[in-house]
Amino acid sequence: MYTLTLEITKRCNLKCRYCYVQKNEDMMQLDVGYKSIDISLRQAKKTNDKTLLIYFIGGEPLLKYDSIKKYCEYAKEKAEKCGVKVKFSITSNGILFNEDILDYFIANKFALKISLDGMEEVHNRNRCYENGKGSYEAVYKNINKLKKYEYETGVSVSIAQVVCPNTCNQLFDSVRFIKNMGFSVLETSINVYEDWSEKSIEQLKNQIKEAFYWYKDIKGSGSKFYWNFIEARIRAYANSSCFYRCRAGINSLFVNEYGEFFPCTEVDENVKIGDFQQGIDIKKARKLLEIKDSENQDCLECREYKQCTACKCIMVNYDLHRDFYKVPLIECEITKMLYEILRKNFSEKQFDILRISSEK
Repeated sequence: MYTLTLEITKRCNLKCRYCYVQKNEDMMQLDVGYKSIDISLRQAKKTNDKTLLIYFIGGEPLLKYDSIKKYCEYAKEKAEKCGVKVKFSITSNGILFNEDILDYFIANKFALKISLDGMEEVHNRNRCYENGKGSYEAVYKNINKLKKYEYETGVSVSIAQVVCPNTCNQLFDSVRFIKNMGFSVLETSINVYEDWSEKSIEQLKNQIKEAFYWYKDIKGSGSKFYWNFIEARIRAYANSSCFYRCRAGINSLFVNEYGEFFPCTEVDENVKIGDFQQGIDIKKARKLLEIKDSENQDCLECREYKQCTACKCIMVNYDLHRDFYKVPLIECEITKMLYEILRKNFSEKQFDILRISSEK
Protein backbone atom coordinates (compact mmCIF):
# COMPACT_ATOMS: atom_id res chain seq x y z
CA MET A 1 0.00 0.00 0.00
CA TYR A 2 1.12 3.53 -0.81
CA THR A 3 0.15 6.32 1.61
CA LEU A 4 -0.49 9.92 0.61
CA THR A 5 -0.80 12.37 3.52
CA LEU A 6 -2.48 15.64 2.59
CA GLU A 7 -1.99 18.48 5.06
CA ILE A 8 -4.89 20.41 3.62
CA THR A 9 -4.70 23.25 6.13
CA LYS A 10 -2.65 24.48 9.05
CA ARG A 11 -5.66 26.35 10.42
CA CYS A 12 -7.25 24.94 13.55
CA ASN A 13 -10.19 25.71 15.81
CA LEU A 14 -8.05 24.85 18.84
CA LYS A 15 -4.76 26.12 20.19
CA CYS A 16 -3.32 23.05 21.89
CA ARG A 17 -0.39 23.85 24.15
CA TYR A 18 1.74 21.05 22.74
CA CYS A 19 0.97 21.46 19.03
CA TYR A 20 4.11 21.55 16.86
CA VAL A 21 2.30 22.72 13.69
CA GLN A 22 3.15 26.31 12.77
CA LYS A 23 -0.35 27.72 12.34
CA ASN A 24 -1.20 30.02 9.43
CA GLU A 25 -4.27 30.89 7.39
CA ASP A 26 -3.07 29.20 4.20
CA MET A 27 -5.05 26.28 2.84
CA MET A 28 -4.27 23.76 0.13
CA GLN A 29 -5.53 24.77 -3.30
CA LEU A 30 -7.56 22.09 -5.05
CA ASP A 31 -5.09 21.62 -7.91
CA VAL A 32 -2.32 20.85 -5.41
CA GLY A 33 -4.32 17.94 -4.01
CA TYR A 34 -5.48 16.72 -7.42
CA LYS A 35 -1.96 16.58 -8.84
CA SER A 36 -0.64 14.94 -5.67
CA ILE A 37 -3.33 12.27 -5.98
CA ASP A 38 -2.40 11.67 -9.64
CA ILE A 39 1.26 11.20 -8.70
CA SER A 40 0.39 8.91 -5.80
CA LEU A 41 -1.92 6.76 -7.90
CA ARG A 42 0.99 6.07 -10.25
CA GLN A 43 3.12 5.08 -7.27
CA ALA A 44 0.35 2.93 -5.79
CA LYS A 45 -0.02 1.05 -9.06
CA LYS A 46 3.55 -0.23 -8.54
CA THR A 47 2.76 -1.77 -5.15
CA ASN A 48 1.83 -5.42 -4.69
CA ASP A 49 -1.73 -4.72 -3.57
CA LYS A 50 -2.23 -1.68 -5.86
CA THR A 51 -3.80 0.30 -3.03
CA LEU A 52 -3.62 4.01 -2.22
CA LEU A 53 -4.47 5.32 1.26
CA ILE A 54 -5.22 9.05 1.36
CA TYR A 55 -4.78 10.44 4.86
CA PHE A 56 -6.19 13.91 5.63
CA ILE A 57 -4.58 15.96 8.39
CA GLY A 58 -4.23 19.58 9.54
CA GLY A 59 -4.44 21.82 11.55
CA GLU A 60 -8.01 20.66 11.74
CA PRO A 61 -8.84 19.03 8.37
CA LEU A 62 -12.62 19.27 8.85
CA LEU A 63 -12.29 23.03 8.38
CA LYS A 64 -11.78 22.01 4.73
CA TYR A 65 -14.50 19.37 4.61
CA ASP A 66 -15.72 20.53 1.18
CA SER A 67 -12.22 19.98 -0.21
CA ILE A 68 -12.03 16.56 1.42
CA LYS A 69 -15.17 15.48 -0.42
CA LYS A 70 -13.84 16.80 -3.74
CA TYR A 71 -10.54 14.99 -3.26
CA CYS A 72 -12.32 11.75 -2.40
CA GLU A 73 -14.61 11.84 -5.42
CA TYR A 74 -11.68 12.73 -7.68
CA ALA A 75 -9.54 9.93 -6.26
CA LYS A 76 -12.30 7.32 -6.59
CA GLU A 77 -12.91 8.21 -10.23
CA LYS A 78 -9.21 8.22 -11.13
CA ALA A 79 -8.45 5.07 -9.14
CA GLU A 80 -11.16 3.09 -10.92
CA LYS A 81 -9.73 4.05 -14.30
CA CYS A 82 -6.20 2.97 -13.45
CA GLY A 83 -7.05 -0.19 -11.50
CA VAL A 84 -6.04 1.02 -8.05
CA LYS A 85 -8.02 0.59 -4.83
CA VAL A 86 -8.35 3.75 -2.79
CA LYS A 87 -8.94 4.12 0.95
CA PHE A 88 -9.41 7.18 3.14
CA SER A 89 -8.35 8.16 6.62
CA ILE A 90 -8.50 11.29 8.77
CA THR A 91 -7.28 12.57 12.12
CA SER A 92 -9.55 15.17 13.71
CA ASN A 93 -10.02 16.82 17.08
CA GLY A 94 -13.62 15.61 16.90
CA ILE A 95 -15.30 18.96 17.48
CA LEU A 96 -16.80 19.67 14.05
CA PHE A 97 -18.53 16.34 13.45
CA ASN A 98 -22.13 16.48 12.33
CA GLU A 99 -24.53 13.96 10.79
CA ASP A 100 -23.66 14.89 7.18
CA ILE A 101 -19.94 14.42 7.78
CA LEU A 102 -20.55 11.20 9.64
CA ASP A 103 -22.75 9.75 6.90
CA TYR A 104 -20.17 10.62 4.25
CA PHE A 105 -17.39 8.97 6.25
CA ILE A 106 -19.52 5.89 6.77
CA ALA A 107 -20.41 5.68 3.06
CA ASN A 108 -16.75 6.00 2.07
CA LYS A 109 -15.39 3.75 4.83
CA PHE A 110 -13.05 6.34 6.28
CA ALA A 111 -10.66 5.24 9.01
CA LEU A 112 -11.30 7.70 11.85
CA LYS A 113 -8.76 8.85 14.41
CA ILE A 114 -9.94 11.26 17.10
CA SER A 115 -7.71 13.17 19.51
CA LEU A 116 -8.53 12.52 23.17
CA ASP A 117 -5.88 12.66 25.89
CA GLY A 118 -7.87 11.18 28.75
CA MET A 119 -10.22 12.37 31.49
CA GLU A 120 -11.68 15.86 31.25
CA GLU A 121 -9.06 17.49 33.51
CA VAL A 122 -6.22 15.77 31.61
CA HIS A 123 -7.57 16.51 28.14
CA ASN A 124 -8.30 20.16 28.98
CA ARG A 125 -4.83 20.75 30.39
CA ASN A 126 -3.40 21.01 26.88
CA ARG A 127 -6.19 20.68 24.32
CA CYS A 128 -7.91 24.04 24.58
CA TYR A 129 -9.33 26.92 22.57
CA GLU A 130 -7.45 30.15 22.00
CA ASN A 131 -9.18 31.65 25.06
CA GLY A 132 -7.83 28.84 27.24
CA LYS A 133 -11.12 26.97 27.63
CA GLY A 134 -10.77 23.20 27.40
CA SER A 135 -12.27 21.28 24.48
CA TYR A 136 -13.30 18.06 26.26
CA GLU A 137 -16.99 18.93 26.47
CA ALA A 138 -17.20 19.65 22.72
CA VAL A 139 -15.55 16.32 21.89
CA TYR A 140 -17.68 14.40 24.38
CA LYS A 141 -20.87 15.70 22.75
CA ASN A 142 -19.91 13.81 19.58
CA ILE A 143 -19.21 10.45 21.23
CA ASN A 144 -22.57 9.06 20.12
CA LYS A 145 -21.78 9.96 16.51
CA LEU A 146 -18.53 8.03 16.79
CA LYS A 147 -20.39 5.06 18.22
CA LYS A 148 -22.83 5.26 15.32
CA TYR A 149 -19.87 5.14 12.93
CA GLU A 150 -18.54 2.00 14.63
CA TYR A 151 -21.98 0.35 14.57
CA GLU A 152 -22.61 1.15 10.89
CA THR A 153 -19.14 0.19 9.63
CA GLY A 154 -17.98 -2.48 12.06
CA VAL A 155 -14.68 -0.54 12.24
CA SER A 156 -13.22 0.80 15.49
CA VAL A 157 -12.51 4.50 15.91
CA SER A 158 -8.87 5.05 16.90
CA ILE A 159 -8.14 7.40 19.78
CA ALA A 160 -4.97 9.48 19.47
CA GLN A 161 -3.53 10.34 22.87
CA VAL A 162 -0.54 12.62 23.45
CA VAL A 163 1.40 12.36 26.71
CA CYS A 164 3.20 15.45 28.01
CA PRO A 165 5.22 16.21 31.15
CA ASN A 166 2.15 17.89 32.66
CA THR A 167 -0.11 14.85 32.09
CA CYS A 168 2.28 11.91 32.39
CA ASN A 169 1.46 11.27 36.06
CA GLN A 170 -2.11 10.37 35.03
CA LEU A 171 -1.32 8.21 32.01
CA PHE A 172 -2.55 4.93 33.52
CA ASP A 173 -5.86 6.43 34.63
CA SER A 174 -6.26 8.07 31.21
CA VAL A 175 -5.72 4.80 29.35
CA ARG A 176 -8.28 3.01 31.53
CA PHE A 177 -10.68 5.92 31.12
CA ILE A 178 -10.51 5.72 27.32
CA LYS A 179 -11.10 1.97 27.44
CA ASN A 180 -14.05 2.41 29.80
CA MET A 181 -15.60 4.94 27.39
CA GLY A 182 -15.99 1.98 25.05
CA PHE A 183 -13.14 2.67 22.62
CA SER A 184 -11.12 -0.38 21.63
CA VAL A 185 -8.12 1.12 19.78
CA LEU A 186 -5.71 3.56 21.44
CA GLU A 187 -2.64 5.14 19.84
CA THR A 188 -0.49 6.81 22.48
CA SER A 189 2.45 9.02 21.58
CA ILE A 190 4.96 10.83 23.79
CA ASN A 191 5.42 14.50 23.06
CA VAL A 192 9.11 14.55 22.15
CA TYR A 193 9.02 18.28 21.41
CA GLU A 194 8.90 19.21 25.10
CA ASP A 195 11.70 19.16 27.66
CA TRP A 196 11.35 16.19 29.96
CA SER A 197 12.88 16.57 33.42
CA GLU A 198 14.30 13.61 35.32
CA LYS A 199 11.25 13.78 37.59
CA SER A 200 8.73 13.68 34.75
CA ILE A 201 10.63 10.85 33.02
CA GLU A 202 10.50 8.83 36.23
CA GLN A 203 6.79 9.57 36.63
CA LEU A 204 6.13 8.40 33.10
CA LYS A 205 8.13 5.22 33.60
CA ASN A 206 6.14 4.35 36.72
CA GLN A 207 2.84 4.99 34.93
CA ILE A 208 3.86 2.85 31.95
CA LYS A 209 4.92 -0.01 34.22
CA GLU A 210 1.53 0.02 35.97
CA ALA A 211 -0.31 0.30 32.68
CA PHE A 212 1.72 -2.52 31.11
CA TYR A 213 0.79 -5.08 33.77
CA TRP A 214 -2.84 -3.99 33.70
CA TYR A 215 -2.83 -4.32 29.89
CA LYS A 216 -1.19 -7.73 30.07
CA ASP A 217 -3.89 -8.90 32.50
CA ILE A 218 -6.85 -7.66 30.46
CA LYS A 219 -5.44 -9.13 27.25
CA GLY A 220 -4.95 -12.41 29.05
CA SER A 221 -8.60 -12.36 30.03
CA GLY A 222 -9.69 -11.91 26.40
CA SER A 223 -10.16 -8.14 26.11
CA LYS A 224 -10.28 -6.79 22.55
CA PHE A 225 -8.77 -3.48 23.65
CA TYR A 226 -5.70 -2.73 21.52
CA TRP A 227 -3.02 -0.33 22.82
CA ASN A 228 -0.59 0.39 20.01
CA PHE A 229 1.99 1.90 22.38
CA ILE A 230 2.66 -1.54 23.86
CA GLU A 231 1.78 -3.74 20.89
CA ALA A 232 4.15 -1.92 18.50
CA ARG A 233 7.05 -2.38 20.88
CA ILE A 234 6.29 -6.06 21.36
CA ARG A 235 6.37 -6.55 17.58
CA ALA A 236 9.55 -4.51 17.24
CA TYR A 237 11.29 -6.41 20.03
CA ALA A 238 10.39 -9.74 18.43
CA ASN A 239 11.66 -8.71 14.98
CA SER A 240 14.95 -7.09 14.07
CA SER A 241 14.67 -4.51 11.32
CA CYS A 242 16.82 -2.31 9.13
CA PHE A 243 17.71 1.18 10.34
CA TYR A 244 15.45 3.26 8.10
CA ARG A 245 12.70 0.72 8.56
CA CYS A 246 9.58 2.63 7.43
CA ARG A 247 10.92 3.60 3.94
CA ALA A 248 9.00 6.87 4.05
CA GLY A 249 9.40 8.73 0.76
CA ILE A 250 9.35 5.45 -1.17
CA ASN A 251 6.08 3.96 0.04
CA SER A 252 4.60 7.18 1.40
CA LEU A 253 4.37 10.88 0.58
CA PHE A 254 3.58 13.91 2.73
CA VAL A 255 2.24 17.02 0.97
CA ASN A 256 1.98 20.34 2.81
CA GLU A 257 -0.57 23.03 1.98
CA TYR A 258 1.79 24.60 -0.58
CA GLY A 259 2.28 21.33 -2.46
CA GLU A 260 5.82 20.61 -1.25
CA PHE A 261 6.70 16.91 -0.91
CA PHE A 262 8.38 15.30 2.11
CA PRO A 263 8.81 11.65 3.17
CA CYS A 264 6.44 11.76 6.16
CA THR A 265 6.34 15.23 7.73
CA GLU A 266 7.32 18.75 6.74
CA VAL A 267 10.82 19.72 7.87
CA ASP A 268 13.17 21.67 5.59
CA GLU A 269 14.73 21.76 2.14
CA ASN A 270 17.28 19.06 3.01
CA VAL A 271 14.57 16.40 3.18
CA LYS A 272 12.19 17.87 0.64
CA ILE A 273 11.69 15.31 -2.15
CA GLY A 274 9.76 17.30 -4.77
CA ASP A 275 6.54 19.23 -5.27
CA PHE A 276 3.18 18.88 -6.97
CA GLN A 277 4.42 20.52 -10.18
CA GLN A 278 7.73 18.68 -10.65
CA GLY A 279 6.72 15.39 -9.04
CA ILE A 280 8.80 13.16 -6.77
CA ASP A 281 12.58 13.40 -6.89
CA ILE A 282 13.11 9.64 -6.71
CA LYS A 283 16.90 9.96 -6.50
CA LYS A 284 16.62 12.15 -3.44
CA ALA A 285 14.00 9.88 -1.88
CA ARG A 286 16.14 6.80 -2.49
CA LYS A 287 19.17 8.50 -1.00
CA LEU A 288 17.49 8.21 2.39
CA LEU A 289 17.43 4.43 1.93
CA GLU A 290 21.23 4.49 1.72
CA ILE A 291 21.27 5.25 5.44
CA LYS A 292 21.91 1.69 6.61
CA ASP A 293 23.06 2.22 10.20
CA SER A 294 23.19 4.83 12.90
CA GLU A 295 26.28 6.97 13.30
CA ASN A 296 25.46 7.44 16.96
CA GLN A 297 27.97 5.34 18.86
CA ASP A 298 25.72 5.13 21.92
CA CYS A 299 23.01 3.58 19.76
CA LEU A 300 25.37 1.15 18.05
CA GLU A 301 26.62 -0.10 21.41
CA CYS A 302 23.14 -0.39 22.93
CA ARG A 303 21.77 -3.92 23.43
CA GLU A 304 18.41 -2.80 22.04
CA TYR A 305 19.73 -1.37 18.77
CA LYS A 306 18.57 -4.11 16.40
CA GLN A 307 14.98 -3.96 17.65
CA CYS A 308 14.87 -0.29 18.64
CA THR A 309 11.90 1.79 17.53
CA ALA A 310 13.27 5.02 19.00
CA CYS A 311 16.52 5.57 17.12
CA LYS A 312 15.19 4.43 13.73
CA CYS A 313 12.64 7.20 13.26
CA ILE A 314 15.14 9.36 11.41
CA MET A 315 12.62 12.04 10.41
CA VAL A 316 11.73 12.76 14.04
CA ASN A 317 15.45 12.77 14.86
CA TYR A 318 16.08 15.25 12.06
CA ASP A 319 13.06 17.39 12.88
CA LEU A 320 14.20 17.78 16.48
CA HIS A 321 17.96 18.00 16.09
CA ARG A 322 18.71 18.42 12.36
CA ASP A 323 20.60 15.16 12.82
CA PHE A 324 19.34 11.81 11.51
CA TYR A 325 21.07 9.96 14.36
CA LYS A 326 20.32 12.02 17.48
CA VAL A 327 17.45 10.32 19.29
CA PRO A 328 14.83 12.02 21.51
CA LEU A 329 15.98 11.21 25.04
CA ILE A 330 12.49 10.41 26.30
CA GLU A 331 11.89 7.85 23.52
CA CYS A 332 15.23 6.20 24.23
CA GLU A 333 14.57 5.96 27.98
CA ILE A 334 11.06 4.56 27.60
CA THR A 335 12.02 2.05 24.89
CA LYS A 336 14.86 0.61 26.99
CA MET A 337 12.59 0.34 30.02
CA LEU A 338 9.82 -1.38 28.08
CA TYR A 339 12.16 -3.86 26.43
CA GLU A 340 13.48 -4.82 29.86
CA ILE A 341 9.90 -5.40 31.00
CA LEU A 342 9.21 -7.52 27.91
CA ARG A 343 12.23 -9.71 28.63
CA LYS A 344 10.88 -10.39 32.10
CA ASN A 345 7.34 -11.16 30.97
CA PHE A 346 7.68 -13.06 27.69
CA SER A 347 9.53 -16.28 27.03
CA GLU A 348 11.75 -16.77 24.01
CA LYS A 349 9.20 -19.29 22.74
CA GLN A 350 6.50 -16.58 22.83
CA PHE A 351 8.73 -14.22 20.86
CA ASP A 352 9.40 -17.00 18.34
CA ILE A 353 5.64 -17.33 17.81
CA LEU A 354 5.41 -13.57 17.25
CA ARG A 355 8.25 -13.73 14.72
CA ILE A 356 6.57 -16.56 12.80
CA SER A 357 3.20 -14.77 12.74
CA SER A 358 4.89 -11.58 11.47
CA GLU A 359 6.41 -13.47 8.54
CA LYS A 360 3.05 -14.78 7.30
